[in-house]
Amino acid sequence: MNFDALIIGGSFAGLAAAMPLVRARRKVLLIDGGTPRNRFSDASHGFFGLDGRSPAEISKLGLEQLGRYSTFKHLPAQADSVKGDLDAFVVSVGADIYRARRVVFATGVTDVMPDIEGFAERWGRSIVHCPYCHGYETADRPTAVLYATPGSLHQVRMLQDWTGDVTLLTNGHAVPPEEIQALHAVGIETVEGRVLRLEGDGRELETIHLEGGRNLTARVLYAAPFQKPTSDLPEQLGCAYTDGLLGPILQVDGGQMTTVPGAYAAGDAARAMQNATFAVNDGSWAGINVHRSLML
Repeated sequence: MNFDALIIGGSFAGLAAAMPLVRARRKVLLIDGGTPRNRFSDASHGFFGLDGRSPAEISKLGLEQLGRYSTFKHLPAQADSVKGDLDAFVVSVGADIYRARRVVFATGVTDVMPDIEGFAERWGRSIVHCPYCHGYETADRPTAVLYATPGSLHQVRMLQDWTGDVTLLTNGHAVPPEEIQALHAVGIETVEGRVLRLEGDGRELETIHLEGGRNLTARVLYAAPFQKPTSDLPEQLGCAYTDGLLGPILQVDGGQMTTVPGAYAAGDAARAMQNATFAVNDGSWAGINVHRSLML
């Protein structure tokens, strides 16, 4: 089957990329494997007009709206391979072949869970990454920040706008003494030593166990796991990557096109600062630029 644009990845960025294209009456195929990065979270916050809705609910609504357009097709499946070039991309799904003039990668990233017992099952619930996304709902609770990069020092100070009880866990990293002193000066405690285990009822957090036998009470843990591309499809096509804050991201120009002409990328796969609104913005901009390129 032939399409004007084939979008791989059906979360916020992929859905947003489809909208301007179908409204321009272009034939669009959206292929989505159904395992978005945000599936661990109960609610998406800070997304204007949809604040507090679950990510799954938002995606379902987006699909329903796109489904009203006759040129839109949704394929719930995993894309296996991609090849080709401008005006002649070929994507395989099992034994089926789909051809498109343009391709959009909205394939996202995967958070790499640290080797801490009890971390993975609490991710997206009592272990979160963004105070703008989760800070309001978890405010005024004992909170800890797991050091990952120097950006953690900025985040722990930010969190004082949400709670008066915040602690930095160095987790074995050598944090410069002057940084620790600066945190102490504004009332932020630092705790050294590796985090070994997290405990709590179900997905809730209650106790952080550290090496040396120390325990810390916390109801919220902010963490920034390193990330890896969820899909190798962009790499198959030869798209270049660049360094993001926490892992590689696809290199794109101002119109969301990758280093391969005719191949675009949007959302977490192609940006360092990530949230739902940014993903929708990038997706919409990618869709608009795909349409513009088809007109040339």
